[in-house]
Amino acid sequence: MKRIISVIILTAVLIGIMLSGPVSAVTAPAGNNLDLKEALEAAKTAFGFDTANLDFNSSYSETKYGKKLWYLNWNSKSGSGTSISITVDAATGEITNMYKWDNTTSTYGRIPKYSREEALKVAEALAKRLHPDKFKETELMDEYWNNIYRSYYGSDSYNFNFIRKVKGIDFQDNMIRFR
Repeated sequence: MKRIISVIILTAVLIGIMLSGPVSAVTAPAGNNLDLKEALEAAKTAFGFDTANLDFNSSYSETKYGKKLWYLNWNSKSGSGTSISITVDAATGEITNMYKWDNTTSTYGRIPKYSREEALKVAEALAKRLHPDKFKETELMDEYWNNIYRSYYGSDSYNFNFIRKVKGIDFQDNMIRFR
């Protein structure tokens, strides 16, 4: 009798495992989510980086808060040089994060190529292009907050933080940040 019960339980467990099917790391789960190809297209449309000589890898993740994200990464084949990371919201197609590192041999602390005002115009234009509706609800934080996390690498970079405000209320964790 115990043997029959054990066989029934084992069969039920195996059927449950087989019915759930394999989960692929290459494509997002079914639904209205972007697949990897669509996430790549969103990233390349937004930024247009030359990724010809870079290795590519990706991953898909769902956070405990229900956010579905594609993490797209390009790294130089030699291991030192360019690194690009772009995060795409799989549900909306929005770019939620972008980071680019270009390991140049230039010295830090040089005079910036662009003035603060010119860099701010570029940041505003990019935010308006990528998130027009959300950018309308933001306000540039004052000079102190934009420079409190001054770059380790010197004075040739700027920080801009646009905080979301709705009916005069600041949403601290809902910002558009440029570094």
